[in-house]
Formats: sequence, C-alpha cells, structure tokens
Amino acid sequence: MGTYTGIQEKTHSLPPGKRSSLSPVSRRHHLLIHYVPAAMVLVSGSTAEAAQKMGASLGGTDGLTVVNSVLGAYGLPSIASAKGFRPYDDFEEDYIFEFPKAWVARPNSTRPGITVSNFKTGDHASVEIVDLNAGDGTTSGSLSEDRIVEISTQYLVSPPGLTKSYNQVGPRLDKVKREAITLDGQQYLYMAFVSEVITNSGYDIRRKNIAVATTRNDRLYTLGVSIRADLFDQDNQQLAQYMVESFRLR
Repeated sequence: MGTYTGIQEKTHSLPPGKRSSLSPVSRRHHLLIHYVPAAMVLVSGSTAEAAQKMGASLGGTDGLTVVNSVLGAYGLPSIASAKGFRPYDDFEEDYIFEFPKAWVARPNSTRPGITVSNFKTGDHASVEIVDLNAGDGTTSGSLSEDRIVEISTQYLVSPPGLTKSYNQVGPRLDKVKREAITLDGQQYLYMAFVSEVITNSGYDIRRKNIAVATTRNDRLYTLGVSIRADLFDQDNQQLAQYMVESFRLR
C-alpha cells in the first residue's frame, strides 16, 4: 500500500475558518445550460465580454462557462475563457473547495453533494455525502480507515441511484494510496487510485483519481477528482491536487 504525498507539495488555498472573499457560486447555475438561444446569439457575433454580462444577468454565474458548455455540446468552437479557480462556497453546505473556472457545476440529482465537470474532456469532480448512522450501528467513531476508503471509492466510482449503460470498476483497497493528515483538529484522508470504465462494447477506459475524505456528525464527506489516464499529465495532476487540497469542512 502506497502513500499519497501530494498534500505536502503546496499550500492550501482556503485555510480552515477563512471564507473566500469571492462571490459564492449560485445553486441556480445548473438551470442556465438550457439558455441555448442566448448562447447561439453569442456565437453569431458577440464577444467574451458579452458572455460575462449574460452570466451576471443570470445570477452571477460565469457566462463563458455557460456558453462554452452549450457550444461544446453542439460541436462548435468555444470562446476563450479566463483561467484560474473559483470557490464553491454555498452557505447551505458544510464544505468549501475550489474548482476551475472553465468547469460547470451542478447539484447531484439523486443524492446529496455536487458535481463539477469539464465537458470538453470528460474530467470531473464530485462531492459525495454519506449518512453513516443508517440503523446498522455505523458511526463516525467506529469507522476504520479501510472502511472510509471502501465507502468513498464506491461512491466516487459508481454512486448509487444512477442508471448506467457501462460498468465502472473501483480499486482494490490495497491499491489505494493514502495519507491521513489532521488540519485544525479535523482529520482528512487523502487518496490516489485508478478506476476503470468498461463500455458495453468492451472498451476499457482507465481513469486516475485523487480524493479526500473526512467525517463529522456521522456523515462521511468525500471530494474526488477523476481524469482520464491518457490525459493525466503533470498539469492535470497539479489541478486535481489543488482541488482536493482546497477542500475543507466549515
């Protein structure tokens, strides 16, 4: 069993207890993808500035993100977007983290948490929240490290409640690199592992995953970033580590 060591290579961008000064991400952003007419108008001759104005008029969501996600779905060229990260900082949630500005965020439809995705590459990240006290006696205090890894990887690779036309295969426990670190009294378990997606035609797609898990009040919180193995270069590794290491419970 290896050890995840990425946490030691950078400074956390959102220190515990410190709220970001940037605007919170609106929970309405998942509805904006349906504004196809506005997106097509932008394609026909407007600018990135107009896209930003559209985002502002729709509740503060980055207009470029909305437009580019629609354009990508139609196979059209995207508008150059700003680089960098923005915070997911919803006052109704118990966690915060940062994700790339070009990715699109939406609440999980059948379970708690949120998913952010790069529609160009299929890379994505998700926050999965599991209630541990479900009548079987499992609580935060009784959860072993192996059990945290088992539940977290299961929910990240193949979350319950979703109907899929392909098979997703998670890692063996002894193949998950891990490292537990305590930050301001809260223990976080950082993980790295490989998963597979096997299509109905038998095509096998390997994905590399970097994740973090922690427990509080009989709930397990996990943030995982999943990137296709053939695209997992140094830049994408740093991006994934940045996201994971920005994750904090309030």
